[in-house]
Amino acid sequence: MMIAYAEQAVQNADQAQQAGNQGSALGGFMPIIFLIGIFVLMYVVMILPQKKKEKKQREMINAIVTGDSLTTIGGITGKVVTVKDDGIVIETGSDKTKITIQKWAIRDVTPKASEDQ
Repeated sequence: MMIAYAEQAVQNADQAQQAGNQGSALGGFMPIIFLIGIFVLMYVVMILPQKKKEKKQREMINAIVTGDSLTTIGGITGKVVTVKDDGIVIETGSDKTKITIQKWAIRDVTPKASEDQ
């Protein structure tokens, strides 16, 4: 009877050790999986929307043509007179003052077609 009890205890100990080894193998990967999940979540929540916004801004700036109205990030509004590679010349004010601005300083563009309506 004692021998059977001792054999049963040894088997239980072996099973517990095997289960512990399996758990520790998974336990070692859990922090890595958690970190990867955090990075994926940050990418989806923070980086993707920013990239979409930048792409929309680039498309808007590249679509500017003579006659469009625009607003700069400084609040200056005017009508586009000339489009160059690095800047844009706008006409602003009642005396039709011409100002050269950089393309990166454009906040909003109203196309010529929608002004006519």
